[in-house]
Amino acid sequence: MAEKKEKGNNGLKIIIIVLLVIIIFILGFVGFLLVKNASLSQNTNKTTKIVNFGEQQLAASAISTYTYNLDEFLVNLSDEGGKRFFKAKIYIGYETSNKKKMDKELEEKNPILRDTVNTVLRSKTSSDITTKEKVGALKKEIIDKINPCFTYGKVSNIYFYDILVQ
Repeated sequence: MAEKKEKGNNGLKIIIIVLLVIIIFILGFVGFLLVKNASLSQNTNKTTKIVNFGEQQLAASAISTYTYNLDEFLVNLSDEGGKRFFKAKIYIGYETSNKKKMDKELEEKNPILRDTVNTVLRSKTSSDITTKEKVGALKKEIIDKINPCFTYGKVSNIYFYDILVQ
């Protein structure tokens, strides 16, 4: 009979030890996840670099988190005689904390955005978009004109794709 009591106590001790080991593993795993998420959130903070374009300095992220396609633009430039044109596909690079709302806002304001970009592009001459510095100034001007339109994010970059000046 004494042996039965001892076996019962040993079984209870084993169950308690197993439960403690499981609890320690669970706490360790939760701690690991917390540390991992903290390091990921620190890594997602983008560093802003200053790009020097002639006399102007632009603060721009290296790469925007999201992009939105404004499609193709074909505009006459304001050169004398009006015989020069600019053609490019333009993408907006933007940052937001609420992508769904920003995407909806971009769709709703697409005509306003296209008109604003068209207006800026039509005001330029071919010599205004011949060098990297001047293209950088053009991008900054477009960003400055369209950023006030947004509530749920901000434009951080403009990407030109398939540029043609003729």
